[in-house]
Amino acid sequence: MQGYFLFLYFYRKRKEADYSDSTLQGARKTQYKFSIIVLSFNEKNLIEKKIENLKALTYPQFEVFFVDASTDNTPQLIEKNISGSSHFHLIRVEKPSRSIQINKALSEVTGVFVLVTDVDAEMEKDALEKIGKEFKNEKIGVVGTYVMPGTDYKIDNLFWRTQNMMRHMESIYMHCPVVSGACYAFRRTLVMSLPEDVWADDIYIPFLVNSKGFYSVYSHNIIVKEKRSPAT
Repeated sequence: MQGYFLFLYFYRKRKEADYSDSTLQGARKTQYKFSIIVLSFNEKNLIEKKIENLKALTYPQFEVFFVDASTDNTPQLIEKNISGSSHFHLIRVEKPSRSIQINKALSEVTGVFVLVTDVDAEMEKDALEKIGKEFKNEKIGVVGTYVMPGTDYKIDNLFWRTQNMMRHMESIYMHCPVVSGACYAFRRTLVMSLPEDVWADDIYIPFLVNSKGFYSVYSHNIIVKEKRSPAT
């Protein structure tokens, strides 16, 4: 594995400038609509904070679909906290399956870009603006985010620092093979649905998009904090 890091490190300088410039190629001033899919299962302790976090987003055009399979009072809390917000919606499903939940939401979304996020993922207020900037390169089909754990547990921190560094170095070639399921986005036209036996959507979707001739990147400018992280 160290050899892979060394290869990326020594070769990246040849591509770094190309990646920086590519984000500006074909840039458009139009801000396209985002559809946010929140996957939820028994999240009564975190769901209200997630809704607050989404309501604080500064991007002008987005809609939110909570796809909930809970057996606790999570759906009631969602309904209470999104009441009066016309662009927030609740979809109920019976099975807590990521692929089934994503497919259900994909049948309802209207945005050009789709963002999938977990309840325990805290996004920055300008996260959608930053993701939209990456999509200005029309060959980029998936944008992943840097994930940081919510605790100081050294092993977990080490994993995420290593993950983020490697994915960023791969992204210089615009060919990051995976993203983090905590928060990532893709072009709606490239993903119609997922096979129901797909569990790791954050691996399957970049693979699908790559197979169609588009690139995946892991943006170090977009930080997401996981509120639920191991402490021991």
